[in-house]
Amino acid sequence: MQSQKDLQGSTILWQNSKLISFSYLNCKEIHRMYLRIQGFINGRSIYFRNILTLITGTTLSQLIPLLITPLLTRLYSPEDFGLVTMVLGAANLLTIVFTCKYEAALILPKKEELARTLFQASILLCLASFCVSEFLLFLFSDLISGTFNLQQAPYWLLFLIPALALVQAVNLVLQNWVVRNEKFKLLSFNKVIESGSYSGSSVVLGILNNSLGLIIGRLTGQICAIFFLGLTFIKSANSFKFASFQKIFLSLKEYKKFVFYFMPGSLLNKASVDLNFLLFGIYFDNATVGFIGLINRIASAPAFLIANSIGNVYRKQAINEVHETGSCYQTYKKTFIVLVSLAIIPFGAVFFLAPYFFDLFFGSGWSEAGKFMQVLTPLYFLQFVASPLSTTFIVLEKQELNFGWQSGLAVSTMIAVVIGGINQSVYMALTSYSVTYSLFYVVNLYISYYLSRQTIVINNVQN
Repeated sequence: MQSQKDLQGSTILWQNSKLISFSYLNCKEIHRMYLRIQGFINGRSIYFRNILTLITGTTLSQLIPLLITPLLTRLYSPEDFGLVTMVLGAANLLTIVFTCKYEAALILPKKEELARTLFQASILLCLASFCVSEFLLFLFSDLISGTFNLQQAPYWLLFLIPALALVQAVNLVLQNWVVRNEKFKLLSFNKVIESGSYSGSSVVLGILNNSLGLIIGRLTGQICAIFFLGLTFIKSANSFKFASFQKIFLSLKEYKKFVFYFMPGSLLNKASVDLNFLLFGIYFDNATVGFIGLINRIASAPAFLIANSIGNVYRKQAINEVHETGSCYQTYKKTFIVLVSLAIIPFGAVFFLAPYFFDLFFGSGWSEAGKFMQVLTPLYFLQFVASPLSTTFIVLEKQELNFGWQSGLAVSTMIAVVIGGINQSVYMALTSYSVTYSLFYVVNLYISYYLSRQTIVINNVQN
């Protein structure tokens, strides 16, 4: 009888121990699962916090010029806006040449030493390109002035274009260095400082009746932004050592794809926008270019900068995901949803209300720009969504695909504008331009989505 009780007791003890063991394992598994969920949520919150930081800074930086634009349209004529649009278009193209797009490669190296060497190489390229471009302008200034109807502008204005390109290029290099170090709040401050100084100086010079105030204001804004980031960089660069020319050359060689594919692709992309502004100036009058320039100022440029800020966060997060999993699909999907959610209501409202908005806020002399805006809104919506995600080409080192897409875009949009120009119809030129651009952005979205789902082996980004 006693042995039977002992047997029952041992059975109960064994069952209890099994239950305790099972519960212990269950608790461990639950705890492990909790940590995974917590890590996932924290990862998402950091990602969205970085996006929110840049959106906040960029939105504020674009709100400043947007609020003062009704004042600027009364201080400057459509012809003044047309001139600044063409000058900035030329400077934007030169900016790409100055950096050779090496600034986009700054976030790729794992080794800090290689990244610092690449940073120095980018700055040296900017300075050397500036000197060469000023010399070429000195030789061919008359030819350039005649081609783009700049004979009435001051002679020194041409030489201001490379200077503007230089400060834009250096600012880009510094911004990408900040992105590499994930100092997104600093980047937001930089955008606000740039925008505030640009807007303030433009207003002051406009009150002083300086017709070139918009151009000088742009230069002032870029210089202030460089000064801010430059001081921050100097403070944090105690251990920064200058690399030898051999190391600089090797770093440029390491990322030569950016020169052979990404730079030409970016030039073609800019040509599809800024060179088309110049084409509008050739086929139509300066006032028409001024209308398009105003649209670019209050709609296209702010939307693009906000999208580009999201793209900076996306690019860094996508690279991290590629290092961990070999693809960036999850980051791509999250970013796509964010972009569409942000864009759908504002662009829908702009499409229906643009003519009334322009007439009310900018005066009757600018009402035509509101009609232009309606034609271009579908393009700007797709640009807002597709542009940040197109950095997938960089992340996965598919610059050759990007180059092919940019080539087709540049050629097609220029043909579209030329067709309208030959027929002397600005609305035909704008409509064909907008439809062509929109179709190419749909193609871009499809390609970047397809790439994001691919599992790849990383080469250069692991250096």
